[in-house]
Amino acid sequence: FIKLVGFVNLLNEDEHVFFGIGVHPDYCSKGIGQQIIALAKQESIRRYGQKPLHLEVRTWNKRAIVVCLLYTSDAADD
Repeated sequence: FIKLVGFVNLLNEDEHVFFGIGVHPDYCSKGIGQQIIALAKQESIRRYGQKPLHLEVRTWNKRAIVVCLLYTSDAADD
């Protein structure tokens, strides 16, 4: 039995790679988001080289904002 607890989306765009992530609420604060971000960075490099990642986070999603600021080196407010 396999349970989906999170996902990542990498979309190759002209100047960057769009990076989307989601973690099921029951599995938040368990390090899964950090693991997904690390794996997504590795996979993006494997697929697209050093093309910059573009991550969008909804302003209402405070938990996601904290995770992004903690585990990404170039988080920016768009």
